[in-house]
Amino acid sequence: MFTLRSAITTLLTAVLLLPAPALRASEPQAGKSASGSDPEVQGTDQMKSELQQLKQAVAALEQRLAAQEKAARDKAAQKPAPAQAAAAPPPAAEPDEMKDLGRRVSVLELEQATDRVKITGDFRFEAHSIRADVPAHFDGMNLQNGIVKAMFAVNALGRMPASMSEINGAIAGHYSDYQQFTN
Repeated sequence: MFTLRSAITTLLTAVLLLPAPALRASEPQAGKSASGSDPEVQGTDQMKSELQQLKQAVAALEQRLAAQEKAARDKAAQKPAPAQAAAAPPPAAEPDEMKDLGRRVSVLELEQATDRVKITGDFRFEAHSIRADVPAHFDGMNLQNGIVKAMFAVNALGRMPASMSEINGAIAGHYSDYQQFTN
């Protein structure tokens, strides 16, 4: 909620950050002003007078803030007892400005809360199905026998065999060599 305290803080920040070159740019560009004094001195005098005005405005704002805080404390102290609160009429509707301010503040609070966790992107899904028959028992000794026979057939043929029948034919043709290979 925008308060008088934040207004004072904003005003003081603006005063402290006020650039001096911007003030000099508004002064006459001639070497001397119409009064005959140096433009630098005149610029600092102007800044001092503006600073005094701003200090007075801040003091007035602080007085208003103190009065508002006192009124709020007094109002809180005069809060009716629970039995009286039930009999009290409902509070009047908020002015449009307060509703608008409340809506804007809640939007900002929501943005700040969601800035911490921001997840973006899209979700992509793929579904696959693989169908296969897996036997309950796999004969590993038969596989090992096939590998040994294939290794012998590569040596006997001088190339990779094309089928299991070619492997068996190579073994039959060189059976004594196969017996020596397996030992």
